[in-house]
Amino acid sequence: MSTSEIANKSFFSKKSSKDPKKNHSLDPVLQWNFESGLKDQILGLKANLKNGATLENGRLILRKGGHAVTDTLPVAVAEKTLSTWVELDSLGQRAGGVITIQSSSGSVFDSIVFGEKETRKWMSGSNGFSRTKPFPSAPPENIAHNELVHIAITYSRNGKITGYRNGKMYGKPYTTSLHKYQKNKSVLTFAVRHLPASPQRMLHGSISKASVYDRALTQSEINAIFNPGSYVSLEEVENSLSTEEMNLYTKLTAQRDSLEKRLRELEVTVVADKPKLQDLALALFNMKEFIYLK
Repeated sequence: MSTSEIANKSFFSKKSSKDPKKNHSLDPVLQWNFESGLKDQILGLKANLKNGATLENGRLILRKGGHAVTDTLPVAVAEKTLSTWVELDSLGQRAGGVITIQSSSGSVFDSIVFGEKETRKWMSGSNGFSRTKPFPSAPPENIAHNELVHIAITYSRNGKITGYRNGKMYGKPYTTSLHKYQKNKSVLTFAVRHLPASPQRMLHGSISKASVYDRALTQSEINAIFNPGSYVSLEEVENSLSTEEMNLYTKLTAQRDSLEKRLRELEVTVVADKPKLQDLALALFNMKEFIYLK
């Protein structure tokens, strides 16, 4: 195994396998398997049924305005992945959100939306389309009205938004901005683009599973959700490495951690200096005006 192969293994976790709480990178912060009920399996957060939504045969049934709203999220969420298994009643419906993270009022949100800007296409919905663009070259949906499909959207720290369908990249990613949802000030919704619920923007169909991750998963990790048998845990990878490879991996991990720490320090410096930069820009602008007037 070469140096580049070890450095680029997407299934390497940010945390050590010695951490008993999280030894691989596919642990969500919230996860609903509706076959087990309305509470998520991680924190016990309840999805509250609204306007006729029901739970039947292991699925959350969402029709004729029926939707679900969770209790307030006890965690902050910024960089993230929204993941869901959904079947639609029809491919002609427009602008319904499968799963949405939003401020409690719904004024700010990010959502997996179907058929809003383009018919039969998935997209990342957001308040006023502020973080929304169609995924370039994304194909129209053709089977979700007959079977469950897996849809995921990742939101990276640098603002990159990437869509996935059935384990594969959906169109091409784009870069915009990232919104941070504050602890105890946001909720998740199912079937509604955002709150307050609008009859014109409701999803009609059913959801079997839904998850939220606190980082942007890689393509191989998204594929592992779609095809669990393809996933290899960090512990299995480490056990397969020779002594030389393990030493190299440890060295590369230390270098990565050092670079990430330096990047965070630089980000803090840029934010701290922003008012000074704004003052300098304003001074230069005023100076230019003064010279012009003279």
